[in-house]
Amino acid sequence: MNYSEIILSAIKGEPTPELPCAPRMDLWYLSNYYRGTLPREYQNATLLEIMEDLEVGFNTTNPNFLERTSEDDEAHRALGRYQSSDIPYRVVVECDQRCRREGDLYISEYFTPYGTIRTQTLYTMEMRKAGITNTHIQEKAFKSEKDYEALGYIYEHMKVEPRPEAWETWRERAGDRGPMIFWVTSEGSPYHLLSKYLMPFELFCYEMFDHPEKMQELADKISKSFYDALDLGLNSEAEILRVGANYDSTIENPPFFREHILPDLKTCADKAHEKGKYLLSHTDGENSGLLDLYLECGIDIADSICPAPMTSVSFKEHRETFKDTVTIYGGVPSIIFLPSSVSEYEFEKFLDDFLIDAGDGKNLIVSIADTAPPDADFSRIRKFVRKIKEFGPVD
Repeated sequence: MNYSEIILSAIKGEPTPELPCAPRMDLWYLSNYYRGTLPREYQNATLLEIMEDLEVGFNTTNPNFLERTSEDDEAHRALGRYQSSDIPYRVVVECDQRCRREGDLYISEYFTPYGTIRTQTLYTMEMRKAGITNTHIQEKAFKSEKDYEALGYIYEHMKVEPRPEAWETWRERAGDRGPMIFWVTSEGSPYHLLSKYLMPFELFCYEMFDHPEKMQELADKISKSFYDALDLGLNSEAEILRVGANYDSTIENPPFFREHILPDLKTCADKAHEKGKYLLSHTDGENSGLLDLYLECGIDIADSICPAPMTSVSFKEHRETFKDTVTIYGGVPSIIFLPSSVSEYEFEKFLDDFLIDAGDGKNLIVSIADTAPPDADFSRIRKFVRKIKEFGPVD
C-alpha cells in the first residue's frame, strides 16, 4: 500500500498499517533551502526525498504557489484567484487589463465600463528567505462604493479553464506519498472572499451595514467563478476537493460563519458526496465556537487543525467533537518544534498526551499545523515522526 492509499483509507475510516503522518514542511524546506541551512544530509535533497527518507506522507493539501507557468500567474491573486503549475485550472478575465512587475511589486489594472480596478501584490527576498510562498496584497481591489459595479463586471467576465497537465506537476512533486487534492478556492464562500481579499476587514464591516444590497449583488457575481472551479473539481480524477481556508472565530465569528460561509460549504460538500468525493477545508486558526458548524457544513476533512497552546481549543476537544465524522488532518502545533518557545520536557509531554487523545487513531492524519516553521529543530521533527510510528496499526 502506498502512502496515498494510507491517507485515503484514514479518511474513509478504514484500517491502516500505521497512524498516518504527513507533516507539512514546504515552507520549512524553502526557507532553509534559500538560506543554505538544510540539514547536512539533505543539502541536495528535494522535499519529496526528505519525506521518503522519513517514511512519512507528503502533505498535498497546498499547491506550490511559487511554481508558475508564467509571471502572469500572479495577475489575479488580489482577486482571490491563485494560479500555479499544479493548480488544475487557469483563470482568464475577459476585459481590458494591464499587468506588470515593478521591482518586488506586481501591479494589475482592469479597465471596465464602470471604472478601473487596480491591485498590487508584494513579494520580497526577505519573504522568500522566510519560506513564504504567498504574495502579500499591498493594494486591495475595493476602495469605495463606486467599485461595486466594476468588480462585478470583472467577476462576470471571469472564466475558469481546465489545466489537466497540472496533475503531472503534482505527481512529480509528491510521488505516491500524497493523494491528489483539487484546489477549488481559498475562500469558503463569496462573502469570505470579499472579507479576505477584496477589501480591508474594517471597511468590509462598514460595507456590510452601509451597502448590504450591493455587497450581496457582488457576492452573487463572484459565485460564478467559485462554482465553475468547483464543477471542474467534481469532474476531475481527484478524490478530494479543497474549498476554503483560514477561518478564525475572532473574525469569521460563529453568526457570520453560519450565515455567510456555511451554506456554500454545505453545497460544496453535498455536490462532492454526490460524486463520491471528499471535501477538505483548511481550518487553521482559532476554532472556538466553529467546530459544530464544521459538522453542519458536512466537510469530510478538517485540514491543519491547530490546537492549544497556539489556540484555545485542545486537540482532545477537536477529537471528541468530530469523533468519526470529520477526519483531522493536522493536530500538532508548529510551536512545539521551536526550542526557544517550548522546552524539551514540554515537547515530549505534548506528544505523549497527543497520542493518548488520539484514541483509536481512526479518522486522523497527523500533521504539523499550519506548517513546520523555518527555524524548527529538525531533531525534534525526527523524534515526532518516531513517536507517531510507535502508535502502530489503526484497526
